[in-house]
Amino acid sequence: MALPSRRWGGAALATALTAAAAVTAVAGGATSAAADTGALCGASYTIAWQTPSDSPPDFGVTVTVTNKASYAINSWSVSWAYAAGQKIIAGSPYSANVTQSGTTVTATPLGSNANLAPGASTTFGFHATYDGTSNPVPAVTCAGPSQGSSRATLSGSLDPLGVNTAAWDTDFTAPAIADDLSSADVGLIRYPGGSWADQYMWQTNTVKGATQPVDFGAYSTQVDAVTKGQKFVTINYGSDTPDSAAAWVKQSQTPGQGVSLWEIGNEVYGSWETDNHSGAHTASSYATNGLAYMKAMKAADPKARICYDYAMDGSLAPGAGVDGWQDWNNTVLQADAAYIDCADVHWYPINGTPPESVQSIMETVDNIPAAAAEIHAALSANDPTADFVVGETNISQTANEWNEEPVGALFSAANTMEWLSYGAQSVDGWDVHNYGTPTADFGMFSSGTGGEPAVNTPYPPYYGFKLAAQLAVPGATVGTLPQATPNLYTYYSQLPDGSYAVMLVNADPSASATVSTAGLGITSSSETSSTYDSANPAIATGTASGSSVTVPAESIVTLTHASGAPPTATGDTTPPSAPTGLKVTGTTSSSVSLSWTAATDNVGVTGYDVYRGTTLAGTTATTTFTDSGLTASTPYTYTVKAKDAAGNVSAASAAVTATTQSGTGGDTTPPSAPTGLKVTGTTSSSVSLSWTASTDNVGVTGYDVYRGTTLAGSTATTTFTDSGLTASTQYSYTVKAKDAAGNVSAASGSVTATTQSGSTGGGALKVQYKNNDSSPTDNQIKPGLNLVNTGTSAVSLSTVTIRYWFTGDGGSSFSTYIDYAALGSSNITTKVVSTSARTGADHYLEVGFTSGAGSLAAGKSTGDIQSRLNKSDWSNFNETNDYSYGTNTSYADAPKITVYIGGTLAYGTEPS
Repeated sequence: MALPSRRWGGAALATALTAAAAVTAVAGGATSAAADTGALCGASYTIAWQTPSDSPPDFGVTVTVTNKASYAINSWSVSWAYAAGQKIIAGSPYSANVTQSGTTVTATPLGSNANLAPGASTTFGFHATYDGTSNPVPAVTCAGPSQGSSRATLSGSLDPLGVNTAAWDTDFTAPAIADDLSSADVGLIRYPGGSWADQYMWQTNTVKGATQPVDFGAYSTQVDAVTKGQKFVTINYGSDTPDSAAAWVKQSQTPGQGVSLWEIGNEVYGSWETDNHSGAHTASSYATNGLAYMKAMKAADPKARICYDYAMDGSLAPGAGVDGWQDWNNTVLQADAAYIDCADVHWYPINGTPPESVQSIMETVDNIPAAAAEIHAALSANDPTADFVVGETNISQTANEWNEEPVGALFSAANTMEWLSYGAQSVDGWDVHNYGTPTADFGMFSSGTGGEPAVNTPYPPYYGFKLAAQLAVPGATVGTLPQATPNLYTYYSQLPDGSYAVMLVNADPSASATVSTAGLGITSSSETSSTYDSANPAIATGTASGSSVTVPAESIVTLTHASGAPPTATGDTTPPSAPTGLKVTGTTSSSVSLSWTAATDNVGVTGYDVYRGTTLAGTTATTTFTDSGLTASTPYTYTVKAKDAAGNVSAASAAVTATTQSGTGGDTTPPSAPTGLKVTGTTSSSVSLSWTASTDNVGVTGYDVYRGTTLAGSTATTTFTDSGLTASTQYSYTVKAKDAAGNVSAASGSVTATTQSGSTGGGALKVQYKNNDSSPTDNQIKPGLNLVNTGTSAVSLSTVTIRYWFTGDGGSSFSTYIDYAALGSSNITTKVVSTSARTGADHYLEVGFTSGAGSLAAGKSTGDIQSRLNKSDWSNFNETNDYSYGTNTSYADAPKITVYIGGTLAYGTEPS
């Protein structure tokens, strides 16, 4: 798909957006019959005939119901209210059950016309009477079933919320921007600016010879000033070189400039981008030439996380899609999977000026489940260890006034939560500023140009992200909450502190919605409410109580500090179809690999159970599975069943039989059992583990972690975090190693861990750490610390201490410093304490707070604390064996750094 050039900078951008404003001002005329704008199905009401001369006057109506979702629906309900005394004539309705109570009319299918494929329609009708003088066409709404539910735990290293900025954004470095992004918990910040990235020469800070306002150093400083700031950099694939990209990676190892995520070019699949390579904008060219960049960058830093440009299905997102999207993704992933860590998805569901309807804009959120399924399928088939981010998103790829209207907040909130629920690691809005006008902008903040509000004034999307941040907390489990109410988008979050939160987004511009709190899974008697309302476009907080919550027209309401859990989905009783095409794709002496054709479902298939005979061999969300730990030269029979979110299970597939290979000459030696299994940290909902690597005659490929006898998960490393647990509960763990031939080791020794209390009566803390020193063998230790209150009440910082555990390497006296603290260096205390010899520690740096530091509010953090220590004789350390030492240069949770409240351990695990 050839799209117009977009996301420019400087004067060219301002000129382009001024031109776009003239287009935006054109409005379409009203339709003769009101059409439904519900999220899942639509209905048009047409007066086929009317006879005022009859006694009483009468008329006939036909109503057409259309499935507007990207998935099949199996029920619908149409309703409206008559305003002029119209009455349905008994016995006249056909092809639907039509009832009237007072002025309200409701129609439901007879059964045969309940099932509608995507885009399919059905028609029903009736006769009615009226008063002979006025017969206005009513506004109708159509409710269809939800697409089901999805959930994901935000356990990745990236902050779930992000935003884009650019080298041309002169206002990005303003202190107010860092403050506002911190307040909204927006952390992952992408640079140097969409299409600008493939023209930006980072070493000279120029584009086509012109010096840019914000170089990498200035960008890094500003991101570090944001509480959860993380750097996401798009390297110049279009017009720079792999050597330059590698040099950028090297530069990023400078303290304060660490990059969490890299990307190879911006939207290089599109003809609108700069691409000077032979065969520009083709999958084969990008796969071949991009690989040189990836190899050079990985050589500079083997731990660099690199994304490729994911090509979007244009039928789901016309503003971001391209032709041949499947071929692009398969070609690039198959060629470069060994170097690709993630896919960068760009999501602009509308191409050009959006239609003039709040609901039609919000309906685009309903395409996300289908888009996410395509992304998961591409990654699962070609690069199963990769994940994805939504690196750019907004209503449209064209600047427009809707972004500046309340629907801009509704879209950013629902769009963000939907994507996170379906597996995105981060959702990053376009963009901080965009040189707009009052009728054409898509910045998060005003740029103060062309008659806009004062520079840095937040636009509605900022408030949408700010409310989403109440649910999108690292470590939380978030998901969709299916609701039958038209125009209502609902989400939940099971937060790391054990509390429960929900978000309700009402896309109806004129009618409020009232929802049962029990139906949302809330069991508490009162909650904290936050509301963004089109009638009062700012966030208002208060206390909610009672058995229901009312969501104003065109608004967002969040309920936090609640107790509860998402209710079990009801209503869907239709099982998926049986999987077909089951076949054996490979065998070893101890494993059988299978594949099959995906099943279908009226709502959506969520996974498959694979049976070995009558025994459940395992479960997968994809259409492939490998059954390991089998006996050589033995036949096994398999069937597969599909399941959906409501728990419906399909009939079994046809069976296939496979015989494992002979053990003669093959690898039949299992790895050694893992040793040294230990608990490295706990929260109220998770347990973190580590162990010593196993050995194998060929090579260990991964580890299976068992919670009791249940497989908790698998990992290719020697660490694992088990999430979604219950507070104050004891769990037992073992680990088994496996190799490429499917041989599985004996279990490790077991360890037991008890999750922390989930009590919300006080503050709960954790600490995040980043390494501010690139050399572990120089004469200084430089821990960066960030204390986070994960509880629901404030904590007095003067009662809190943090311990960073290290070995003194012969030192007996030390000097300590605070180079920078967001709270003010004078409010931080430091000292080094000698302790008895422990694993990786004989001293600890204790960081405390004075009374001047005040209290740390619930959900807030102290921001950056840059500490430093050295021996009095300035001799060198060797930090590599220190208990608390880490190599990460961006903030991440640090269970090996301990936190104490009033002297009592509140977070982390002390060295043994």
